[in-house]
Amino acid sequence: MRLYRCDVWIPIDDAVYRLHLASNQCVELERLTPVGTLWAGTPASKEPKDRAKAPTAHGLAMLRLALVGGGMGVRFGNRFVVSPTTAMEVADYVASRPLTELWRIVRTVTEAIQQGRPATPEEIATFSIPDAAPLIPAWTLEYRA
Repeated sequence: MRLYRCDVWIPIDDAVYRLHLASNQCVELERLTPVGTLWAGTPASKEPKDRAKAPTAHGLAMLRLALVGGGMGVRFGNRFVVSPTTAMEVADYVASRPLTELWRIVRTVTEAIQQGRPATPEEIATFSIPDAAPLIPAWTLEYRA
């Protein structure tokens, strides 16, 4: 049996964050941005930034909503809740970095939403209800920036 998930864990700065767009975040994203530009407009990391079809603000909006939708992060082995304020701070941090980092994150979240990602063996072992609380991957507990 092969299970797929539509959330991803991504290291950003000194923490690892769960990113997920639930239906209410998708509705909010659609209200804020023309979603089609995000789905088709994330530039490959080697493309020049002027070939991107989506403005950076749209990518940052998606990142912020995915952080809120994921709802949790792990820093130095400690789990914490990602509030809208924390999501804004993380989005501001990513905005200060090279744009390729933002588009890598947006592309990863987009692919997870559209295609899903294979569940890890530990996620399959603890699988009970699809929308249950997400398992924190073991590697995030050891992650050090």
